[in-house]
Amino acid sequence: GVQAVDMATGLDGWLYRTLEPVVDLQVEGSGRLAQVVAVSADGLVVALPARPARGFTPKVENWHDRLRGARVSSRMAISGDNLVIPGEDMFLYCLHAKSGIIRWKYPAGSRFVDADPVAAGGSVYCRSEANFVAVDLETGTLQWEAEDVERFITRIGERCYVETTPGTVSVRMAADGTEVASFSVSDLRHVPTIPGGGFFL
Repeated sequence: GVQAVDMATGLDGWLYRTLEPVVDLQVEGSGRLAQVVAVSADGLVVALPARPARGFTPKVENWHDRLRGARVSSRMAISGDNLVIPGEDMFLYCLHAKSGIIRWKYPAGSRFVDADPVAAGGSVYCRSEANFVAVDLETGTLQWEAEDVERFITRIGERCYVETTPGTVSVRMAADGTEVASFSVSDLRHVPTIPGGGFFL
């Protein structure tokens, strides 16, 4: 479930119970419009109002929905009003973050297990068991796919930086995935993923 904790005292606050464990939990929005969005292993997605940990019981959700037939073992990606969830049923789901309505679902043809979706530059990037896909965030249409890409690193303008083999970065055109360059980063201890895009130093 979702357990609130009072940051000042460390004491437990309200508890929202789910039948199966919560896989990921993120805050969407800010100020009075902020909400806590959680997804559980059985595909339940719930948005809870942001409230103090003590003296409040979350009896009413802002919304909730279930990805029917889908189990989830991956984290979510949030970009604007888009909430992207990879499912083990071979679909990549996009929900409207304010209503929970499914905007689109992309059939990847293979399962998303422990995936790490990243939204950047109007696209969402994610690795399934079989291949890496780049999907348009607004429409859910496939932009490109590649079997040799293991992980998304960042997007700068119209170029994506992805990891192919350990220690190798491939530079791809964001529009179609065409490789335009590659270079080694084997001397670096770790190259982090930068959600939303950023600079490569």
